[in-house]
Parts: sequence; structure tokens; C-alpha cells
Amino acid sequence: MPYTTYSIYAKKANHMPQTVQLSTSDYDRSKSAYIQLQICMEKVDCNQAIVLKNILYDLNKSFIREDAKPELNRLVQFMKDNPEVKVELSSHTDSRASDAYNMKLSQRRAQAAVDYIVSEGIAKSRLIAKGYGERQLLNGCKDGVKCTEEEHQLNRRTEMKVICPNQK
Repeated sequence: MPYTTYSIYAKKANHMPQTVQLSTSDYDRSKSAYIQLQICMEKVDCNQAIVLKNILYDLNKSFIREDAKPELNRLVQFMKDNPEVKVELSSHTDSRASDAYNMKLSQRRAQAAVDYIVSEGIAKSRLIAKGYGERQLLNGCKDGVKCTEEEHQLNRRTEMKVICPNQK
């Protein structure tokens, strides 16, 4: 149909699902009868952490921002598509504040992500919230290193990993 936007949902075993928007508004049917579409999906392996894109947090905050919900919804769909899967949600902080404060903050962030997923219909027994504080920085922004706000923001994140069946 001309001038239509389609949502294409793709899923594959052991991969995070993906939804792609396709618009026909700039498609010229007189040049081609086909549209080539490539959908990239991340493979989900047991015990391999995947950074959930856009699950970022404001400084000293643990609430789920609106820009985080689409990515969390992808995880919800993955868990609905794979009802046997259990997931650890791990949250991280930047290096500012004390280690003890950052451990508590990261645990609150992980719990906020778990609570959101539970609110979307996933059983709490399938989820583990784990805070790592500033122990797993993605860049060199450790204590005493001057970094930009954007560099610190990269460390304030949530990751997911599928828990192997023989682990708790």
C-alpha cells in the first residue's frame, strides 16, 4: 500500500527480538517490486552479558526513564517467547560517590528494572536483580579520573544475561 508504515517483528530462538519500522512513503514501485530488508538481532548465550541499549540512569537516580521502556519491553517479549528462561538484570553506576553508596544505588536500579518487567507480566521467580556498583566500568572513568558527563553516563547502565539452567 502506498504511503504506509509497517512494523515488522522478527524473532529467532536464542536471540533478542527486534521490531523494525518500514515506510513506503519514499518507495518507488516503478523502479523495483521488492524491498530488501535486513534485521539484525543479538544472540543470547547462557551467562553472556548483553548491555540493554538506552537503559541508562540519571545521576544518583534509580527510576526507569521513559526512554528505557522500549528496550525493557524487548526483554519482556524475549522472556514471553522463551518461557523457560531466567534472567539476571545487573545494574552499574559511574565511579562518583562512595563504593558503598554505589553498591546500594546499583541494586536499586537493578530492582527497578526487575519491578518494571514483573509489571509487564513476567514472573518474579524468573528474574534476579544484581547491583555491581562501580566494579565493572566500561571505560577508564574510575576514581580520580576526569571524565565528561557522557563518559560517566555510559557506566550507568543495566545489562541482562540468561542464567544457565544448572545455576541459581
